[in-house]
Amino acid sequence: MIACYADGPDVDLDRVTALLKDMKPEVVICEECKSNYYKGTSEMMYLCAECSSVLIGYPRCEHSMSDGRCRKCGWDGSRSKLTAHLMQRHEMSDDDLKDELSDLKQKMEALERYQEVIALATTLVTSPLDIVALRCEWRMDEYAKTDDGLIDLQVLLNREVVVKFEVPNHKDEEVEHAEPALLEDYLDRGSSSMSRQIEQIVST
Repeated sequence: MIACYADGPDVDLDRVTALLKDMKPEVVICEECKSNYYKGTSEMMYLCAECSSVLIGYPRCEHSMSDGRCRKCGWDGSRSKLTAHLMQRHEMSDDDLKDELSDLKQKMEALERYQEVIALATTLVTSPLDIVALRCEWRMDEYAKTDDGLIDLQVLLNREVVVKFEVPNHKDEEVEHAEPALLEDYLDRGSSSMSRQIEQIVST
C-alpha cells in the first residue's frame, strides 16, 4: 500500500505515479487472436504467449485462469480460426493431413515471389533442395491485397531445418528469413499440432 497526501511537503508525485504504473502490467492486443494480454509475457512483440507458442513454437505459458483470464499472461482464451485449426490438427486423419500439406504446397508455389524464396533457401542447405510448406498465411488479412501485405511462410528444408520467411507484397522490400532451427529443436519446443504435421511429412 502506498500512502501519500497531496499537500505533504515531501511527496514526490512523479515517483508515486511511476510506482503505481509499475504495479499494473501494460495491456496490449494480440494481432492473431485479438485477446488482451500483458506486455512482456510473450516472446513475440505482436502476439500473446499462447499464439506465439501455437504459431511459432515458443515456450507455452502454464496458464492459471481466473475470471476468464490467465493471471500470468492475461490471455482470455480466444483463438483465431488458424490457431484453433492448429490445435485440432493432432486429431485429424492422415488423409486430412495429406490434403492440408498439398494445399499448403499449392499456396506456397503460387506466391509471386516464390522463386526468391527458393533462391534464399538454397543458401541455407546443401543441394538438392527439398522444401515442404508448414505454414503459408497472411500476417494481417486486411492488408493482403495491398503493398503492406506480408506472407508468413514457414518451411521444412531437406527434412533437416525449419525456416520462417517473411514475403512482402511490395517488390522494393526484400524477402527475409529468420535463423534456421534444427528440426529436433523445432519439435522440442513445439506444440502437438506441429509434431503431428512433421510426423506426416517424414512418414511419406
